[in-house]
Amino acid sequence: MKARLADVWLLTAVVGILVFGIYALWFPSYIDYAEGPLCDQARRLLEGHMLYRADLAQPPYTVDNYPPLYPLVVASLVRVSGLSLLCAGRLVSLLAAVAATALIARLARRDGDDRATGRLAAALFLSHFFVVEWAIVARVDVLALALSLGALAIVQARPRAPAAALAAARALANAASASMPAGPIQSPARYRCAMPPT
Repeated sequence: MKARLADVWLLTAVVGILVFGIYALWFPSYIDYAEGPLCDQARRLLEGHMLYRADLAQPPYTVDNYPPLYPLVVASLVRVSGLSLLCAGRLVSLLAAVAATALIARLARRDGDDRATGRLAAALFLSHFFVVEWAIVARVDVLALALSLGALAIVQARPRAPAAALAAARALANAASASMPAGPIQSPARYRCAMPPT
């Protein structure tokens, strides 16, 4: 019974997120307030401009409120696919939500045996209001969450392996470079491409 309920709930959540996601991918205007500054950051990277300027007293006055990983990923996707900035940003968020859902399902299974628990956890995650909202807009949050869950999955798979610890640390540093305020401390190499020379 638990397995059937988990399957139905997960299928309903996946269909719902896909319906909202497909609509949002081609919606031509902003859905969320954060999309504008993030798409502008990706646009400036595509044009070869620096994100973070040393002199904030001179125009142009731009908003650079997040570390550069998400705008770098969006700009790269735009460059290789030709998608619009909004569509590419939303696609990154949607794919990150899919990855986070799969990672939650993996993490929730006890020793790999209880697949129904994993599917139920994935369904709970994917049907949460904030996940539905943030998975279909160009925001940094779901990418940072997927990277953090990736780090947990690496540690869970090989808890005592030094290579796994290093891979998990890298995934957490990438998560910090996507959203967390500690991004510059965790991963300074990400900032070199977005900072002006001193």
